[in-house]
Amino acid sequence: VYSRKGIEIFNTNFKKDYSLAIGHVQPEEPGKLFLYSYFWNIKNNNITKVTPGDYILKMSLPAKPSPYFISLDFKVE
Repeated sequence: VYSRKGIEIFNTNFKKDYSLAIGHVQPEEPGKLFLYSYFWNIKNNNITKVTPGDYILKMSLPAKPSPYFISLDFKVE
């Protein structure tokens, strides 16, 4: 999650220490759909609730032959 000025507010990998092993990613067949979800508690990387305003969600999902990317504008009230 980023501010409208491009400052990172929240990242699921913030202060994580692990190795990444990528296995099968759904959907495995071209043309099929799969719904991924993540619950965000509206807190920043420092565990403080974010202020009301406009934000940008940027998500990526590694996949072959090419990764998926999405960017959505949203508002916190």
